[in-house]
Amino acid sequence: MRVIWGDRDAFLETGLAEASAALCDQAEVFHLPHATHWVQHEEPDAVNRLLTEFLV
Repeated sequence: MRVIWGDRDAFLETGLAEASAALCDQAEVFHLPHATHWVQHEEPDAVNRLLTEFLV
């Protein structure tokens, strides 16, 4: 599992990313420091890169 997290998310606490990853056998958390809840809209290049790396 790969979690891509916007650190400026006003709706979800940052600790939830690591808590979710801890429930999986293999997981990675990537923090985007300038993104909010809408990481795919605010940081599309970074999100696309992280998704492509994971899926290929």
